Amino acid sequence: MPVPVALADLSGNGQVVTVTAEGELTTVDSGGEKNVLARYYAENIAATTWVVLVDLSDTANFHHDATGRIDISYLSMQIDRPTNAVGAVHIGVVTRVDATNADVTFFAGLHFINSSDTAIIRSENFAPSQVKCGVTGGLTTKIVNNENVVNDTAIQTDVALASPRGAATVIPAVGDIVAQFQHISGGAYNASVRLFFHGQATA
Repeated sequence: MPVPVALADLSGNGQVVTVTAEGELTTVDSGGEKNVLARYYAENIAATTWVVLVDLSDTANFHHDATGRIDISYLSMQIDRPTNAVGAVHIGVVTRVDATNADVTFFAGLHFINSSDTAIIRSENFAPSQVKCGVTGGLTTKIVNNENVVNDTAIQTDVALASPRGAATVIPAVGDIVAQFQHISGGAYNASVRLFFHGQATA
């Protein structure tokens, strides 16, 4: 993407009008311009598993440009299961974590508890808005939700979790985006999660 060129400070407070190399006026650094794709595929899920989808602090490997919070513009979840598999896929943000356990606030989910479908797909396009996953003082700043996990011992600061980068690649931290592949009963299932995200400077 061409680097915008500053023309003039019209506001008196350090803000400038910019244009691209093609001469187009730049009015906002939109999520569509900043978005990064993350995808995780899990196979033969026979026990509940957690993964880190986005590491908030790791801009080098996850390719976002700010570490205040993660905003999500698009999310899709896919399930491929035998008829007897019962479970759910939840997507959330870590709000507290230590060497013993963690709290997570979920903001999306796909349940297959009563459904008879063996192939389930859900996609949500939030643009031009985003799911804003900021955390301050153990609470989400832009999400209100009653579906949370408290004191889950599967997430700890001394145990690396799988991520799109591979097995055991991310130590979970506050503000990270995580997925829970929940297995309740029945046979093993496969699942895929994909999201467009970008970083913001403040929570």
